[in-house]
Amino acid sequence: MLRRATAAALRFDADRHQDTHDGDPDPATAPADRDQARTWLETERDEWLSALKLAHATGHHQEVVDAAEAMHWFSDLNQHWGLWADVFTSAVESSRALGSRHDEAVHLNYLAWAHNNCRYDHTAALQTAELALTAAREIADTLQTGWALGYAAGALQRLGRIDEAIGRLREAAACLEGQTSANGRLAELTVLNTLGNNLRDVGRAEEALAVHRRSEAICRTGMPGQSTDLVAAYHAVALAETGRDLAALRRWAEAEEPLRRAVTNFERARMAAWSEPARLDLGRVLRHLNHLDEARDFLRAADDALGGLNSPRQAEASAELVELDRMRTTQGR
Repeated sequence: MLRRATAAALRFDADRHQDTHDGDPDPATAPADRDQARTWLETERDEWLSALKLAHATGHHQEVVDAAEAMHWFSDLNQHWGLWADVFTSAVESSRALGSRHDEAVHLNYLAWAHNNCRYDHTAALQTAELALTAAREIADTLQTGWALGYAAGALQRLGRIDEAIGRLREAAACLEGQTSANGRLAELTVLNTLGNNLRDVGRAEEALAVHRRSEAICRTGMPGQSTDLVAAYHAVALAETGRDLAALRRWAEAEEPLRRAVTNFERARMAAWSEPARLDLGRVLRHLNHLDEARDFLRAADDALGGLNSPRQAEASAELVELDRMRTTQGR
């Protein structure tokens, strides 16, 4: 079960991006393609999670680390699963059992991500990111140092410590700027997008817009060695953030186009955790443009979907619908 889960998850790995079933214990019955692999992983998640926990409990630590590593790209497609914290906790403990400080740093970073984005436990995310930072610095791993600074910043931002978050992100960006590997460029993109978000949150939307347009430019130039689908997903993130910056500047007409493109691209990649917040923001923009019927469609869809994703942003969607109804009443529509 665990070997099949590992092989299925590797279909989504950015470093491989090959639609093969290498490593499956029974290739004849393996999922035939990426769509089938995703369906299998989603349907059988209780079973493969139990297998991973059993492997951890019985000392099969390398298999645990390998499975969790295989899962980390797939996890982005299902951020609403709280189980990712369990997966990466097991991987951290197995890394320690194996004596691998590198794997420990990597999986502590993944665990910090899970606490931030899946369980919304930002205090735990900050504590975990600090452990990752210590481990990464001990082994002089620049890439994992950059990730740890970024994840710590994400937790600080959610805890309301914005100035500290911006400082960590600037440090992370400086750390990653010299990275030439594809993974290093992806880390840099993530940090830049998060830095822009924090700048926007403190009312510095013009600065945020410049940062996010820098991210867009990196995506447009492409990243050798990475799949076009993955680069498109990162480009969609930059587009969504650019749209939000323009909306923060009340440049509603300019904000509409990048948000539409972002929603379309996220939907194509089946990234619900990304498409639905962008759909909410597009609905808000359309409301300000007085396209009330279309705004209602987007906001209702976002409200329903964000509830299913257990997203704290559902409250924003509900509030937008109330404001939309008020506007329609005022206009007699």
